[in-house]
Amino acid sequence: MKLYLSILIFSYTFIISAQSLKLEDIMKGDEFIGQQPTGHKWSPDGETIYFNWNPSNALGSSPFFWKEGMEKPALLPDDQKFLMDIPSDDQKDQETVYYIKSGSIYSFDRKSNTSKKVFVTSERLSGLIRGVDPDILFFRKEDNLYKFNIREASLIQITNLKKSKKTEKPAKENFLSNQQKELFAFIREKDAQKDWTDKRIAENKDFFPKEYNYDPLNLNFLTPSPDGKYVCFGLSESPEPKPTRVEQFITSDGFTNSENAREKVSINNLGKYKYGIYSTEMDSFYTLDFSGLTGIKELPEYYKEYSQLKDKEKTPKMVRSGQPIFNKSGSLVVMDLKALKIKTGGWSALSLCQVR
Repeated sequence: MKLYLSILIFSYTFIISAQSLKLEDIMKGDEFIGQQPTGHKWSPDGETIYFNWNPSNALGSSPFFWKEGMEKPALLPDDQKFLMDIPSDDQKDQETVYYIKSGSIYSFDRKSNTSKKVFVTSERLSGLIRGVDPDILFFRKEDNLYKFNIREASLIQITNLKKSKKTEKPAKENFLSNQQKELFAFIREKDAQKDWTDKRIAENKDFFPKEYNYDPLNLNFLTPSPDGKYVCFGLSESPEPKPTRVEQFITSDGFTNSENAREKVSINNLGKYKYGIYSTEMDSFYTLDFSGLTGIKELPEYYKEYSQLKDKEKTPKMVRSGQPIFNKSGSLVVMDLKALKIKTGGWSALSLCQVR
């Protein structure tokens, strides 16, 4: 009897609350229920939590902090906002932490709790990774990776990836050009001088990574191993779907505008993906083949119920790979692979690969 009475009271309270909730309040979203904190992260010493929050429904969020003993979160002072950029999940064993802020490299000293600039450039840097040697930093600038030795103050480009149209081959010699060489010794001497100069330049040229032109594909997930021996990268071919236009009736000038909207869902929008590895020691490129992985050719069970599908040939699914994750020594790497076409059978794999 007490159980039924409790249910009755709860139902009555819920109905009364629902009746007092207005549509205008529902449409307010977070302004009605309260803004939620985002971007949580620990401080370098692990005693403070930083996050972005908008408790007063302002136009945007502001950085806050909280630690044990505080009654409520407080605004982060301006002179401490740089602490939110310092990574807390890696370089835990290092006294000096290196990180990227606004496209430049900074260092943070745990003892003095201070930060300073290390490498500032107008070209934005990204993907900072600390190597097995704590004095080695790897980072990405545009489409290539660089190795920065802090102790020796040296900066070396370790990849030579380019997205450029292939140059046309020089025209073959024809009858007229051969005749000119036969008639004029000046032309023969000029060509011989050019060949001699090119050979001398090639002999004296320092080593530089082999060029890899990935045009017309797009470069993704450019990641070095912590020991710098290998570089993983993904290549994707993105189709150009027909743009979707939507009329925008509420505008600042009072005129209706046609704006771009999200493209329609279609298998025609799926791109093709490849995954490559570059060996810095061998100066060679390799492409991974996923067609031999377990389950990648399996078809969904419902195919057996349709005559036009049950005898369909099993082919490897189109897969997309995510950001590779290396262990500290660089000997092992974890790769996340997912099938693109869900209707032909969902498939995903978490592969642990040994780097040789």
